[in-house]
Amino acid sequence: MFLWINFHRPDGGVRVWYAWTAGGQPLGDRIDQLAMAAGYDAADWLHVADRHEQTSTRGRVEIKAYPLRHVLADVQSGVRSPEERREGVRRILRKAGEITGQPPRTLTPRWLGFGPVLTARKH
Repeated sequence: MFLWINFHRPDGGVRVWYAWTAGGQPLGDRIDQLAMAAGYDAADWLHVADRHEQTSTRGRVEIKAYPLRHVLADVQSGVRSPEERREGVRRILRKAGEITGQPPRTLTPRWLGFGPVLTARKH
C-alpha cells in the first residue's frame, strides 16, 4: 500500500507525509517506471488513483490508501484517463497561468508517482 497522509494544521495549512507498507516502496517505484515508459501523465495518475483510493479521517489526520497491486494491474493493462478529464487538467493549468501571470511549463504534467523515487522529487 501507498499511504498519502495529510495532517491538517490549525492555521489552515496541511503537512503531507508519504508512507508504504512492507514491500510497497519497490512496487511503487516499479509502477512509476512502467507508467513513465508508457507515457502516462498527471491526468492518468489522477484517474488511476481515484479508481483505488480508500480514504479515512480521524480528527485532523486524513489518510488516503492506494493498494499498489491494483494500481499495477491498471498500468499494465493500459488504463488511461478519459480525454474529458485530461482536458479538464489542461483547463485548470491554463486558468492558473492566467491568474498568476505565469504560463504553465507544460499542459500535460508528469506522472506524480506511487513510489519513493518520484514522490521525493521536487516539482
